[in-house]
Amino acid sequence: MKKNIIAFKNKELNHLATGRLSKTGQDYKIVELTKQQIPEILALQSKVVDDLKPEEKSFVLSKDKDFFEKHFDDGNDMLGIIVDGKLIAQSILLYPSDKNPKTGMVDMDAVANPNETSVMQGVLVDADYRGNHLMDMMIGHWMDHATSKGRTHLLSEIETHNIASWASFMKGGMNLHSIGTDPDDGAILYNAHIKQEDLPAKKESIAGLFNIAAKKKNSLKSCQMDDINAQKKLFKKGYVCVAFAKQCKKLTFVDGQTYQDWQKDHKQKAAAYLNFKDKAAFI
Repeated sequence: MKKNIIAFKNKELNHLATGRLSKTGQDYKIVELTKQQIPEILALQSKVVDDLKPEEKSFVLSKDKDFFEKHFDDGNDMLGIIVDGKLIAQSILLYPSDKNPKTGMVDMDAVANPNETSVMQGVLVDADYRGNHLMDMMIGHWMDHATSKGRTHLLSEIETHNIASWASFMKGGMNLHSIGTDPDDGAILYNAHIKQEDLPAKKESIAGLFNIAAKKKNSLKSCQMDDINAQKKLFKKGYVCVAFAKQCKKLTFVDGQTYQDWQKDHKQKAAAYLNFKDKAAFI
């Protein structure tokens, strides 16, 4: 596929999409960042960290120039959003391989081979541009980016108190898979995961999951967002967090087997529908 190239700071970048910010109407461009943009990447990181409230400081683990150089040298990518010639948002896309298999996920068993996974890390948005759904945009483009590279499993790690962040990943179709503790700073982290093939079902028919779960005893559970101990127990029993209610501060969990049954049922119905359409085309 031919790349759409644009110029940024006299450097060429692969241009993925263009749109208008919902709050200001300014034009934005979503691009693939490269090693040449490390100065801008570090500058945005510094601004975001400086703008954080004291209780939000644990949301961001600052990375240095060496980290980003190695990140790009290992064949990984980054997404950026540019407005008026300024980098206002960025995210780190990790593509593990047999040579570099680490995903960086905390307290989470491997869900697939390294070369089948993609991890989104270090999502940062300039505080001056909050409210424009920039994180949602980057998550959507990350999923497309991972698909283009043949990655079938999507992973991310989010501080449990960073509700806006993990809520965006869940709105994008991901589930909270498990919970762990960062050995570096003691932060409690959610591990989010979804198979690419399961995204359509998660986005389109989650009500069907609740209907199936409601018919099974103890299949559907809920707990408060701040009740980490209760969440740990559910994750340990194999439950998956599939939804949240921000206003009442509750998370909804479904047991693993019921979740698998729902996915199988959805795929069978989708296949039957496609077969029906194929047959109808020949009438």
